[in-house]
Amino acid sequence: MSLHLHQSHPKRRGFSLIELLVAIAVMAVLLLLITVAVGSIRKKGRAVECTAKLKAIGVGLASYIQDKGYYPGVRVDPTPRSWYHGLIPYMTGEPMPLTAAERARVRDWYWCKERDIGQARTVGYGYNQYFGNIPPGSSDYNPTSGFNKYWRLRPTRVESPSEKIVIGDNHDAEAQSSFALAVLHNGSSADNYLRARRHNGGGNYLFADGHVEFISAREMSERLKVDDKRILKPYVD
Repeated sequence: MSLHLHQSHPKRRGFSLIELLVAIAVMAVLLLLITVAVGSIRKKGRAVECTAKLKAIGVGLASYIQDKGYYPGVRVDPTPRSWYHGLIPYMTGEPMPLTAAERARVRDWYWCKERDIGQARTVGYGYNQYFGNIPPGSSDYNPTSGFNKYWRLRPTRVESPSEKIVIGDNHDAEAQSSFALAVLHNGSSADNYLRARRHNGGGNYLFADGHVEFISAREMSERLKVDDKRILKPYVD
């Protein structure tokens, strides 16, 4: 009588539907976390890049002041050429642009990648109008403007340069016209809280002494409430 030995083999067990769904959910969460992390790194990188650009602009601004003896206005002449056109010779060695097409060209050093208006490259920073108004002779010059007394402001008039903002980030909501693109918003504290928050809830600002500082929109709002815009005004009236 022969005996047949039967070997038992473990049954191969596949993934159940629930296990498969759980695995897909885990992978989706991991993908989301990776995407968020990469986006955050890119945002921080752009903020650092803007800090570096503002520091470079500060060097160009200092050269302009040393050459002219005063701060540029929001516009440097009635052409109209803006403050950033006036800095071009000191940033690149090129002459100031003459034609409208040349003036419309946005140079890399004043373009912030966080400012995206209609997916078009545009001016990334605004100039504090308290440091220089629109020049006399411009079509939109206002002889009764309170900013006129700051035209051709000399650096010796600036009180506490380390505390006075000259150039900085402007939120896109402020950019409703070509003029607003190039001017640092200096309205109410509520306006600044809503608008000056380009980089992670705040903005980068170049001060009169050349240093660059990040200020949150909330902090900017609070400063404007307590000091009557002294962070923006070059000297106390």
